[in-house]
Amino acid sequence: LYVAALEDDCTRLTYLEILKDKRASTLTYFMARALSWFKQIYNFEFEKVLSDNGPEFKGSLDREHSFEMMCDQLEIKHIYTRPYRPQTNGKVEAFWKIIKNEFFYPNSFDSVKDLIYNLGNFLFEYNHLRRHGGLAYITPYEKLEKVTELLS
Repeated sequence: LYVAALEDDCTRLTYLEILKDKRASTLTYFMARALSWFKQIYNFEFEKVLSDNGPEFKGSLDREHSFEMMCDQLEIKHIYTRPYRPQTNGKVEAFWKIIKNEFFYPNSFDSVKDLIYNLGNFLFEYNHLRRHGGLAYITPYEKLEKVTELLS
């Protein structure tokens, strides 16, 4: 099993799913669900997406790669991290550290269903209750409210 995440760079609002594999088609469908979730729940859309250079995100012929085709179709600019430079993806790397330390390491799960249920609770807490040092100790949802207010 794999955990996939889409995190908004500005607010740190995050969408998560447990996936059975990390093939390009699986990640493409994950991304479509994640983008739809952000639109339905928080009413915003992504203009850019940053990913690593893995084959699930990038093929030798990008125009024929399912993830690239989806980004093109939705007019989302796909940006890649620099190879061997995890700092390029620092905010998401920080998220992975948080989820490992605050969710996976301290918990055990009786089943995949139990894992998914608890991951949903963790995601709600992460987005709406957990204060983030990188956001001046407000929650991602509070950050979204501030940004929305500034743009109104």
